[in-house]
Amino acid sequence: MTVDPAPPMTRGAFVAAYGGVYENSPWVAERAFAMADSNLADAEHIAAALRCAVDEASASARRDLLRAYPELTAAVTLSAESKKEHASAGLDHCTPAQQEKFRDLNRAYRKKFGFPFIIAVRGKSAGEILQTFTERLDNAQAAEEKTALAEVHKIAALRMAQSAA
Repeated sequence: MTVDPAPPMTRGAFVAAYGGVYENSPWVAERAFAMADSNLADAEHIAAALRCAVDEASASARRDLLRAYPELTAAVTLSAESKKEHASAGLDHCTPAQQEKFRDLNRAYRKKFGFPFIIAVRGKSAGEILQTFTERLDNAQAAEEKTALAEVHKIAALRMAQSAA
């Protein structure tokens, strides 16, 4: 007896399922779906297609993607994914001194680079994040954009792994 393969996912279903992997940027899933040349039923291929969609996007689209991420500890409405990630690093329980340091660093970082500081926070403490934040402020624009995009991809990979679990 043979089993027929599952029908391919529709564009709408794909975007609904993977549009939140990259923060507030469903265009990544839309582009990945359009670029795909085969059924995207395998999580590894889906993650690769999403990553490729970002990497092959225009510089302007990649900067817009970076701007879609929230500032750390900022008093904004976070996506469900970001809320869990921030809580896992204890960012929802920072001391007043840490909160002030984050505010100051967020301001300086955004002024210098034009997008919020992005780091895959899962498994890191607030102190480790602050140290990395301070170090990365010394980066040149191009180097920091590259680093921030690498962090965006780490966050996406963690979200994909969590959704598969």
